[in-house]
Amino acid sequence: MTGVSAGALIAPFAFLGPAYDKDLEGMWTGKASADLITPQPLAVLLGGNALADTEPLAQLIAHYVNRRLLQAIAREYMGGRLLLVATTNLDAQRPVIWNMGEIALSPSREALTLFRQVLLASVSIPVAFPPVRIQVEAGGKVRDELHVDGGTTRQVFIAPLQISLRSLEPFYSAPPQHRFYIIANTKLAPEWKPARADLLGMLKAP
Repeated sequence: MTGVSAGALIAPFAFLGPAYDKDLEGMWTGKASADLITPQPLAVLLGGNALADTEPLAQLIAHYVNRRLLQAIAREYMGGRLLLVATTNLDAQRPVIWNMGEIALSPSREALTLFRQVLLASVSIPVAFPPVRIQVEAGGKVRDELHVDGGTTRQVFIAPLQISLRSLEPFYSAPPQHRFYIIANTKLAPEWKPARADLLGMLKAP
């Protein structure tokens, strides 16, 4: 299962099935958008990096994304299932695919924090919301990366970017029939609505 942007917040619960439907419902219906995002329009003028603070949203994610959820995802991952979430690396200006099962399986104390950070980053629309600073290690060096909404560089992905599904066919006794279920959090057709001619109005426009 893959998730990008708002889909990243749905994916872990959908991945685990009906047993987590109540948590998914609570996360999406328990609070209004105004309760999760604190506008700070003057912050940009004062040198800030976003028009809103997402700390309340981060707290909501922390409430539902707990050790119990990570343990359940780790069990599914050990059984061969994949949960992948995309963010956008601002420094590299490219999409990054995170193996959430591998993170959930990690014995590191920071695994839960990283899991939550990736989910928050994948919904953090640039300018509207602040980027999420994620610490990574590569080549023995530790550095910080800024990550934002995965939809900035990739609205939908079926598999990791470097993998062709055809390359996996030799592992099957017969060519598999692929079936994809894609949920897009958008409208099938546009609808007329007067647009506000200010910065916040433009950011909300499609």
